[in-house]
Amino acid sequence: MNKDLYEVLGVAQTASQDEIKKAYRKLSLKYHPDRQGNKSEAEKKAAAEKMAEINSAYDVLGDEKKRQTYDMGGMDFSDMGGGAGFSGGFSGGFSGGFDDMFRDFAEAMGGSGFMHEHYNAYQRSADGTTMADMQGADVQVQVPLSLDEAMSGCTKKLKYKRKESCPDCGGKGGTGFMQCPYCHGSGMVTMVKQVAPGHTIQVSKPCPHCSGKGFKFEHSCKRCGETGFITKDHEVEVRFPDGIMHGMGVTCPGHGHGARSPKGRPGDFIAVPVWQFDPKEYDMSGLPDIQKNLYIDWTDALLGCRKTVHIPGRGDQTVTVQECTGPYEEIRIPGAGARDISGRTQRQRGDFVLNVCWRTPVTLSEEQKELIKKISGK
Repeated sequence: MNKDLYEVLGVAQTASQDEIKKAYRKLSLKYHPDRQGNKSEAEKKAAAEKMAEINSAYDVLGDEKKRQTYDMGGMDFSDMGGGAGFSGGFSGGFSGGFDDMFRDFAEAMGGSGFMHEHYNAYQRSADGTTMADMQGADVQVQVPLSLDEAMSGCTKKLKYKRKESCPDCGGKGGTGFMQCPYCHGSGMVTMVKQVAPGHTIQVSKPCPHCSGKGFKFEHSCKRCGETGFITKDHEVEVRFPDGIMHGMGVTCPGHGHGARSPKGRPGDFIAVPVWQFDPKEYDMSGLPDIQKNLYIDWTDALLGCRKTVHIPGRGDQTVTVQECTGPYEEIRIPGAGARDISGRTQRQRGDFVLNVCWRTPVTLSEEQKELIKKISGK
């Protein structure tokens, strides 16, 4: 029986795109090959099939146009195994090796850009590597920074786990390539859906049994479980420049995941700073200016005073409140804010802005009232 794609991802048909994306990420983490290290071969195989099912469902529901067509009953992306739904001139009839089969299949599909890209990604050299095997994936992590650390700059040593090429199989995942019996080496399966009496459509998707590669291994690598990767602890030292903005990534080249091939290039490590601060204390709505309320007694505002305030990245500083300063007047400290990356001004940094707020007494004595009346002339 064909599975409902919404059920595969565990979301309602009315789910938003964000909800679908969150559900997909949660399931991907659960069934990812890297999370199956201590499980049996049967459990790993089941997880791999589930992962392919999740990817197929998200490929449709994560695309608004495909989702709309699916909701109208025009597509059936479920039950993609077994090759039973593979129809037309694509089931069998290929000659030559794996590369020839993939090229013939791409031409049969009209030479679509996706198919050519798919063919290039999995075109294998004599040692079994592909173009996709030569580049490692990037690692991106969020790094909490206090405002003091962000405004003054800091260095962090970050520990994380990254994938490296499996030394036992050289990143190949196994030995002895054999044609996938489900997709006949094409890497794709085609589903046929009747949309009206006498009218059908065909939709091609990567084969879930071989993850679109078109081949399987005769002997799987036990150490990496066919993934071609092992996981190791890694540490990198990241320097965050002074005034760095929230969400502005710092890239450390070559510290990302390793490539599947030992000869490949590792990806990059990207550290994304996340400011940690009390929104009741600091107002970031005017970035690159940073704003803070300065609460003083109304008598200090009228007579003038000096107050010590904490400026992130600069420590405690004394500021002067002039005589007769009105409520909500600003005291600016130039260049003490965040970096100005807008390009609209010539400033390197924004300002630190103090908004003066008067504190008034809750009650007044009769003597205080008389004095105020005398001052006001009433």
